[in-house]
Amino acid sequence: MTSSFQGYSVTVDGGLVHLRLDGNEANALGAARYEGITRVASEATEEQVLLLTAAGDSFSAGQNLREYVAAQVQGELTELLTVGTDAVLALLECRATVVAAVQGPAVGGGALLAGAADLVLLSPHARLRLPELELGMPLGASVLERLVGSAAARRMALTGAWVEAREVACLGGARLVAADTLEHEARDLCAQLLAADGRVRAIARRLFSGDERARAAALYRAEVAATIELLG
Repeated sequence: MTSSFQGYSVTVDGGLVHLRLDGNEANALGAARYEGITRVASEATEEQVLLLTAAGDSFSAGQNLREYVAAQVQGELTELLTVGTDAVLALLECRATVVAAVQGPAVGGGALLAGAADLVLLSPHARLRLPELELGMPLGASVLERLVGSAAARRMALTGAWVEAREVACLGGARLVAADTLEHEARDLCAQLLAADGRVRAIARRLFSGDERARAAALYRAEVAATIELLG
């Protein structure tokens, strides 16, 4: 069953929950998409697998700049930031196993959505960038570290540098697959996950590295608090 919303669609097929950004506006992340991700991730169960994909050439261009400027003018940046960070936290704390298939550029919040996933597949056209410091936000390195490691996350956070898919794959954070088979490979991976006992899979996720997802979420909350303080 597929349900369509502003900026994304959700398909539920057995234990697979597939959230697909619709490709409009380079999949920039505004309130509608953020709230959809939060809702779907929060409602998913431990027996399910949540697959996050995107149509078009970009996985996500990051924050919708029109909404950002409007929030800045109206003095509502904190509210906008909260909506976005809630989506990232919902993925980090999702009871379902989260898979992300990234076919193109993933910037800012888009890179963090990938970083919040448990398993990531990248096409050769994918690349990541975290330009949050340019917006005055010391935000995101704790989540991105899960995908690229601490050294690369530090470089990306402090310089806004791009990291190409091949480098991410070499760092061990994702698997590189051909662009034309990306979604097929992602679905196969989801099927493999669903073949296992969901309760056992959920326990494994909690036990892995002393529940590294919980640690990343705690660090991300600290980054959010520091950012809100800076924004006044």
